[in-house]
Amino acid sequence: MSSALGSLSALGRSEADWSGGSGIYNAQFFTDPSLPRHTIYAPKVPVKGKKLPLIVWGNGACGTDGSGFSNFLTEIASHGFMVIANGAPKKKWETRAVQLTEAIDWAEKGAAGEKYGEVDMTRVAAAGQSCGGVEAYSASVYESRVKVIGIYNTGVIDPGRRWMLKDIKQPIGYFYGGTADFSQEYIEQDYKDIRPDLPAMMSVANSGGHFGTYFEKQGGAYGRISVAWWKWQLLGDEASKAMFLDTSSALYTRDGWKINTSHWKDIK
Repeated sequence: MSSALGSLSALGRSEADWSGGSGIYNAQFFTDPSLPRHTIYAPKVPVKGKKLPLIVWGNGACGTDGSGFSNFLTEIASHGFMVIANGAPKKKWETRAVQLTEAIDWAEKGAAGEKYGEVDMTRVAAAGQSCGGVEAYSASVYESRVKVIGIYNTGVIDPGRRWMLKDIKQPIGYFYGGTADFSQEYIEQDYKDIRPDLPAMMSVANSGGHFGTYFEKQGGAYGRISVAWWKWQLLGDEASKAMFLDTSSALYTRDGWKINTSHWKDIK
């Protein structure tokens, strides 16, 4: 699976970004002995009096380097989210979809607690890039705790797995790199084949191809659109919602995203 969906070694990543993100909570990644097969992204100082929405993340190539997307995931965490990525930092094996479920189980037990901040288990999302996006699909299809899905630069390639698309019940956002992204065919077909009543969004970047801008400072254009998406979907932020609905917003004018929607008015 990973060879078909890209190798992290091919990404040509930039230097690690230690800014802590652009949000109001300076963030970083952590490891915890109670969750040894994962990497936790959260504000450096635990947020008091507020529970954080949770995003579980599958890496490109189904890789186990949980720090591989650190620029991008730290940026998201800095806006008041906890992100748990598959794999410990710098590991080089493959992950499985079940690890996303393991991360949700861990958070549900209250294991994050005072160390990383409390988690709001009513606001849980699954997401991933390339092969990790397929993991997010697999982990979400019958997982009632997942309320929103984010699929980045991938689709269901295996014809024997396309049945999943009709069983997905959660609102879903797709993000990919246009004609330069080899996942274009699959992601556009997925968008057509999901349940016709499902609230969905498809955002097409004007550059970056399959590997996007994840490794730029604060995740670049993918970081900006993802923060807006998760703030809308998991925090109900109206300003972020407007960034998608208003074609004069920076998502369109600065970053050049082309955004298509289905049942947009049904997404709260």
